[in-house]
Amino acid sequence: MTLSVKRRDDIRVSNLVEMLPLIEMPDTEPLWDDLKKARLIDSILNNIPVGQIFLMPHPRQTIGPSGWAYEYRILDGHDRLNAIADFVNGNLLLEDDFKLFENEFVQARGMTFKDLKEAYPRLATRFVNYQLDIQVVEASSKLEIARMFERMGIDSYCFGRE
Repeated sequence: MTLSVKRRDDIRVSNLVEMLPLIEMPDTEPLWDDLKKARLIDSILNNIPVGQIFLMPHPRQTIGPSGWAYEYRILDGHDRLNAIADFVNGNLLLEDDFKLFENEFVQARGMTFKDLKEAYPRLATRFVNYQLDIQVVEASSKLEIARMFERMGIDSYCFGRE
């Protein structure tokens, strides 16, 4: 029985968007609504930690809908990845109550990522350069992964019930 968790220090939002076709997502629907997704984007823009995202190396060679072979499976963080992708792809707006804590004069309410790039390029750059806390888990069994999440106080994870 082996369990190894290693942090990927090289993943920023910009890298993550490029990696998404290589990450197998669960067949379940995301749980977060647009408000919760927008709050996550708000947190990133205000440089607030958004929690760890857990991936595992994909156990077999599987081709995804994009035509690329999956390199990872997501264990925890499905909704966060979807929120980031939705914002970058223009499918999510900042909330009407969005505030940039360090500058009250920034009026980015209701903006998409494209709008943000045009109106506030430095803020858009901050977003794409945000360092995500990606953890890659390698384990010899699903039981070890389940026990790891149990120790962390996380009751369920994306691929825990296969």
